[in-house]
Amino acid sequence: MQKNPNYIISPTRLSVFNLPDNLTEKEFANLFRKAAENGGITNPQIKQVVIVRDKLKADESGKKKSKGFGFVEFTEHAAALAALHRTNNAKLIEDSKRFIVTFALEDQKKLQKLQRSQAIGATQIKIESKGGNEGNKKIDK
Repeated sequence: MQKNPNYIISPTRLSVFNLPDNLTEKEFANLFRKAAENGGITNPQIKQVVIVRDKLKADESGKKKSKGFGFVEFTEHAAALAALHRTNNAKLIEDSKRFIVTFALEDQKKLQKLQRSQAIGATQIKIESKGGNEGNKKIDK
């Protein structure tokens, strides 16, 4: 199989499969934070938690239903690795399947585009905070 040079394995972002339907983002983050702490990491910082949800299906309360997988992004590789070791193939929640946890694959081109747009947005915010109408100008980089 030919390798695609655009895809990289993230050192800090984990893909998690077999999530229970009723798991919230807060519970998800707490599970992985505790797992990293149990792995010897003091005060692990989570950058982002996402549970992928179905846009068309909702539960009784109107909340969109989980598709059973999500992502947890730590600020440091060591924390992500400790959490992966403690959660992969582990049954962390009663009456649920074992979690399957791997480092996430990321499209390098999309990441670079996102970083550029965030940098432009940060530049526009700085200009707007100075006052005046300069914030309406387009900034080319």
